[in-house]
Amino acid sequence: MTDDAIIKRLKLAGTKPFEDLLVLVGAMFTGQTATPGACELAPFAREIVAIDEMSGEQMQRHLKEQRSLKPGDKKLLPGKLAGRFNIRSQQWELVQWREDALGNCKVDALSLLAGLACGSLILADLGYFAFPWFDELTKRGYWWISRLREKTSYSIVHTFYRHEGTLDALIWLGGWRANQAGEMVRLVRFWDGRHLHCYITNVLDPHQLSMKQIAQLYARRWDIELAFLLLKKHLGLSHWWSSQTVLLQQQCLVVLVVAQLLQGLRLQIAEQAGVDVFEVSMALLVEKIPELLMNKQEPLEWMSNYGKELMLIRAHTRLEPVVPEIAAEELVMPVEPLQKSRKARYARYGEKVVEGREDAVVSKTGTAKKRAKKKREVVDDGKVKDKEKKKKSKRTTKSRGNAEAYDQSMKKHENGVKKGKEKKATTKSQRKAETCEQSVKTGKKCVKTEEKKEKQNKGVDTHMAPKTGEKGESSANTINTPPLIEKPKEQRKLTKPRIKRETIKQPGSLVKEEIPLFSG
Repeated sequence: MTDDAIIKRLKLAGTKPFEDLLVLVGAMFTGQTATPGACELAPFAREIVAIDEMSGEQMQRHLKEQRSLKPGDKKLLPGKLAGRFNIRSQQWELVQWREDALGNCKVDALSLLAGLACGSLILADLGYFAFPWFDELTKRGYWWISRLREKTSYSIVHTFYRHEGTLDALIWLGGWRANQAGEMVRLVRFWDGRHLHCYITNVLDPHQLSMKQIAQLYARRWDIELAFLLLKKHLGLSHWWSSQTVLLQQQCLVVLVVAQLLQGLRLQIAEQAGVDVFEVSMALLVEKIPELLMNKQEPLEWMSNYGKELMLIRAHTRLEPVVPEIAAEELVMPVEPLQKSRKARYARYGEKVVEGREDAVVSKTGTAKKRAKKKREVVDDGKVKDKEKKKKSKRTTKSRGNAEAYDQSMKKHENGVKKGKEKKATTKSQRKAETCEQSVKTGKKCVKTEEKKEKQNKGVDTHMAPKTGEKGESSANTINTPPLIEKPKEQRKLTKPRIKRETIKQPGSLVKEEIPLFSG
């Protein structure tokens, strides 16, 4: 049988047989729990799950459509896997294939809750941080824990405990009026000596879920990252067998079936040995199981006998969070009942109808929001009104109004300038009249000004005429000199620099010599 014949049969079969096989394998390990410690955490929650997604590596350019693409192009990304992982049973409960590898994970986040029982606890990273997402989970009856994003504004309603960097309080998310969450949450903050940890949850009672339990539960969110590592690194999902979508999905389903079997076997080995599930090495288990199956040996018996000697079962190296312990007596509970919900206002998010709920809100940012605005139309009394026409008409009216206002302001400015000039002229004339009136009273200034005017009219220059002993009279030998005429600027530039002569005494000589000095 050739490769092409296998590919044709796989295309005809589709993904349904592999999906049914995955469901059967998952049903084999239902009801199992990883360790007693995992069940002790959050006993009020029906299930403890973590949600996340994993993007695959780029495809090889085998198809004709892909040969023209350069390496590193975004079109070579096949898609991504989004799933829900059960922390207690260490099994995949739901896995989805999404073709948009660079899409926002919050758009289809509600689809990961399909089939999840109410009262379950959801662990998610900062990729799912959104006020509408938190409010929707609370309305649907789910518990959740998340980290607090930096620079997120909030207001404290009640403080249970505060000491130095440790804080346990009830808060409202969103300090600004335009972006406010509708449901009250609980903020937990502590310092472990290296980092400051901030978590938020909708479990508002500190007696129901302590600060230490919140930190331990969020640390278990790393289980889904290790499950993705098993798929991608140990089972070779980083290398794609084909570039066709059907074959890619089939490859993912086959790898998921093998991963479910390995996770279930690992959990059974941990139960027999009486150790934590993370003390069983998954990397060594993947290498050793094919050899045992080839030699027709049972893995459980062999691992229980030789697992510790071959270091397949060893102490795990996972870090445990260092959390300050708070006694129940130190907690300050509110005296009066608090209002736990308010009117929500979501900024930079749009509404999207979800199956089963019309008021479900999903985040929508960036280009998706712009496209939704362009496509949106308002229907009123059977008539469709286009928003773009309204915007254009508003812009034209605004431009006309701005032009008219500008013309009016310019006219006011010109009138003000004219009035200012008139005022200046009137003030000058008033000042001259006042000075003349004062001179008439004194009899001094007025006579001098009249004599100067008469001499200027006759052509006598008062500045050049020699003065006599008496004030205001000239000598008999006065010469009528013409008034001084200033030279133009061009002639000034052509004139030679003036020479200043200074007398300098030379040492040892009694004769003074004149040495010309050029000045500018």
